[in-house]
Amino acid sequence: MRFEEAYSKFSPMWESPFRFYHTKENHLDPMLKQCDTIELKYFALFHDIVYNPYSNTNEEDSDKIFVNNAWDFEDLHDPELVSAMIAYTKTHEQTISKEVNKAIQLDMSVLYSSFKDLVIYENLIFKEFQKTPLNLYIQKRVEFLEKYEHIGNISELINYVKYKKYSIGIYPGSFNPFTIGHLDILDKAEKLFDKVIVVRAVNIEKVKPEFDMPNLANEIINHSGLITDLFNNGEILIRGIRGSNVMEEIEYMDCVNRIKEIPFIHLVCDPNNRIVSSTYVNSLRKYGCQQYKNFIVE
Repeated sequence: MRFEEAYSKFSPMWESPFRFYHTKENHLDPMLKQCDTIELKYFALFHDIVYNPYSNTNEEDSDKIFVNNAWDFEDLHDPELVSAMIAYTKTHEQTISKEVNKAIQLDMSVLYSSFKDLVIYENLIFKEFQKTPLNLYIQKRVEFLEKYEHIGNISELINYVKYKKYSIGIYPGSFNPFTIGHLDILDKAEKLFDKVIVVRAVNIEKVKPEFDMPNLANEIINHSGLITDLFNNGEILIRGIRGSNVMEEIEYMDCVNRIKEIPFIHLVCDPNNRIVSSTYVNSLRKYGCQQYKNFIVE
């Protein structure tokens, strides 16, 4: 196959879950527009074809996929050069190879953008690291950017990361199990906040949750104390409303607000999810109705 066919076959892998910056639209396709050799094109296609922000082996795993398929690329002349290009994006250290250095430059070309575009880039990267506590993210992100402080608008970007006022939502619940109704509320909250922290209220000494939490992109905290203890920096409490629990939720939030002045927001489930709750799912399970599995997020 030639590159056009390879792109059609492999580029969908760039749309895997939890990607925001490392996508076809934001990273792959802009790189391809700057590629002037076939080796660079294959490098662009494969260098982040495997991407997990919390993995230390993305480059090695991406190269394995490339190597396992390189024999089929009839227009590629130097597959070993492509593998070298992929390998050096792990550290972005310059080499004696002009071709490899060009690949590194392409991978980091976003850092030469205008400040406006750098902010867009930063916000997408932040979305990819939602599992990381905010203070740790800021620390590690600044450490990374300081390596490139001499470039264009990076100093401004560092200050943006350091001093931005992040909007944080806290979404608590027992989540036993985490249902499609919960996911409905979480998806809505994601559109409103920079970061949504999912807080699972647990008391293992009394009742151990029967269900594990799904693999969400969000930071997940297990908490056995008062929910009010988690609010210290302007966070906003998120509560989901179903058709049957409107008054219950309003009374609950009125009570919480009187205990400690906490800003909160109510989000309403889509109509087809309003009956879905952990209680509903567990009732189906109790009576042997296997349909309960259709309402659980795994």
